[in-house]
Amino acid sequence: MGDDIRISYGDLRGAVTNLDHVATQFDAHEDTAASAAAAVGHEGLAHQVRESADAWDDNRADFQGAAEGLARSIDDIVRAFVELDVELAKDER
Repeated sequence: MGDDIRISYGDLRGAVTNLDHVATQFDAHEDTAASAAAAVGHEGLAHQVRESADAWDDNRADFQGAAEGLARSIDDIVRAFVELDVELAKDER
């Protein structure tokens, strides 16, 4: 077959690992801005930092969810292709 599709499961699994790491990092840095607000020593500036942190928290949660969702989707795709490879290999025998 000249039109073979070649898929690197290692590359796809690496993408899952990287996306899981990104999601974990977003989760791990949840309270960094709150700590910064407490450290600035000026209530007006601390208020601005907290407002920015609140807006970022919403975005961070969205990014985290997107990274987790994409990782799960890629993982499902890898599993589906592996299952298909196994079935096609059985048919070749």
